[in-house]
Amino acid sequence: MGVVADRVVSILLANGVMGMRLWFGQVRWVYRQRRVWVLPAVIVLGAVALSWLVPYLDRRWAEELTRLPTGEFAGTFDASVMATVLSAVASGTIAFSGFVFSVVLLVIQFGTGTLSARMAPRLTQDWVVGAALGTFMATFVYTLLVSLRLGARVEDYQPVLSSLLAIGLALASVALFFTLLTRVINFLRLVKVLESVSRAGARRAAEVHPYPLGSQGDTDVDLGPPDRVVRHAGRAGVLLGFDEEVIAELAARAGCVVVAVPAIGDFVLPGAPLFEIHGGTSLAERRLRRHVVFGIERVVDADPAFALRVMVDIAIKALSPAVNDPTTAVQALDHIGALLLNLSGRELGITHIRDRAGAVRLIHRCSDWTDYLSLGVDEIRYYGRDSIQVIRRLRALYLDLLRSCPSERLAPVRDRIAAVDDDSAAFSTAFDRAVATSPDWQGLGGPAPIDDRQC
Repeated sequence: MGVVADRVVSILLANGVMGMRLWFGQVRWVYRQRRVWVLPAVIVLGAVALSWLVPYLDRRWAEELTRLPTGEFAGTFDASVMATVLSAVASGTIAFSGFVFSVVLLVIQFGTGTLSARMAPRLTQDWVVGAALGTFMATFVYTLLVSLRLGARVEDYQPVLSSLLAIGLALASVALFFTLLTRVINFLRLVKVLESVSRAGARRAAEVHPYPLGSQGDTDVDLGPPDRVVRHAGRAGVLLGFDEEVIAELAARAGCVVVAVPAIGDFVLPGAPLFEIHGGTSLAERRLRRHVVFGIERVVDADPAFALRVMVDIAIKALSPAVNDPTTAVQALDHIGALLLNLSGRELGITHIRDRAGAVRLIHRCSDWTDYLSLGVDEIRYYGRDSIQVIRRLRALYLDLLRSCPSERLAPVRDRIAAVDDDSAAFSTAFDRAVATSPDWQGLGGPAPIDDRQC
């Protein structure tokens, strides 16, 4: 029986570590991807290289290309005509690109103004936007350079491959335009935005909190004062993540325990404590810093708490007197409830990462259940306490949590039910108070539960 238990624990540890490693890699990639110019610049540089390579292949294979049967490509590409056509494609592409990305910027401005300022990176750093910008610019650069070469050396070669590639780039630009159009439309659709953020938060929850509730066992570690403190040596920024597996391995080799001082999502100042090292003297500070990622802002792809933050921002913006749209807040609560339910069955709070021998090597802080629950509902309740629709939807959310959460996590839910009861009692008329005491998964107008229970 003990062997089986050890095997189960080892599988859980292996799966958890694998998920954390993949998560750290994704965080690092997302951070690099947030530099908007990188992907377009790579694509444009590739187009510049192709504008020299493909004409070279046209000249080198000129004899083979002219042997194609009449009616195929070889007999139909006139250099002077193609130079004119490619110049027209270049001018049309650059004009079209300016129009498309002006529209994209307007959409970003509209989306951040009506939804949340935290939504802008979801579109500006989307790979489709970068690929579309890069392909449009690559088509312009490639066709312009090839047309210049054709104009300078008209009699030199038949531009068979050069023209085919230009046609291919134009078709790729059309395909990416439709893909970009779909992304932009989805960015303006509230339900799509909430679904995207909620799914990203659920994925990150599975990676940041990979262990089921209660699977960690006794995790108390008696640590005295730290022997060394590693401080942040770079610029001020938000901690996006660290490679837990590698840091735990480094600590195991050095025979020490590493405690991460800031939590993911904290803003860390230069010189602020980053790690506390207990025991061991051979662990190099630069090796620890190498496995930490900082950014200028929090990202949904690194932090499930920030996914809740974005959805809550959308809800409370909708509840502002200037907007007064409680239905949007109800839709946000649908996805907030789904993410909270996902988190309720996971090991939260202080996380202990063990080495292969089972010894704790890395300790870091994460949000616990009360933190996540407070983040997800407290501000919405505060700003929506005058809305019967929001109060009824909150009651329904709490009823879902009461039915599905582990028993040890029900106390904070009951505290918030009491707060909703107080808000309901504050309505001015008896009729409003009676309506506000019923849960409704649609806010208003939804059918009552079959058993007619109230929370």
